[in-house]
Amino acid sequence: MSNPGLLATGALPDELAQAHDALAVAQQQNEVLSTFVALSEAAATTDDLTALARHVGGVLRRSIPNLLAVYFTRQDECWVADVVSDAVPPEFMALLRAGLPLDTPFLAQTVAARTPQ
Repeated sequence: MSNPGLLATGALPDELAQAHDALAVAQQQNEVLSTFVALSEAAATTDDLTALARHVGGVLRRSIPNLLAVYFTRQDECWVADVVSDAVPPEFMALLRAGLPLDTPFLAQTVAARTPQ
C-alpha cells in the first residue's frame, strides 16, 4: 500500500534522485579503483617500460577517451616517441617519431623533475 503523503510532498522523487546520484558516484569510484588495480597489476608484472606504457595508455583510454599521451625514450641525442596515443594529431606523428632534441623544454623539465609530466 502506498503512502499518499510521500507522493504529495515529493519526498519519493527526491529520494530517487539522491539514490541515483549516489549510484553514479559509486560507479565512478569503482571505475577509478578498477583503473588503479589494472595499472598496479601491469606495473608489478613487467619490467619492459615501453610495454608498460602501451598497457597504461590502453587502460587510461577506457576512462579518458581523448587521452593525449606520448612515451619517449632517449635514442642517441634525441627523444623518440615509442608509444603515442590515438589523440595525437597526425601532423605531429612524424615529428615525434623522428625525435626531438634533448633540450626540448618540456622533456628537459621532465628529466630534471624526475617525474612524469
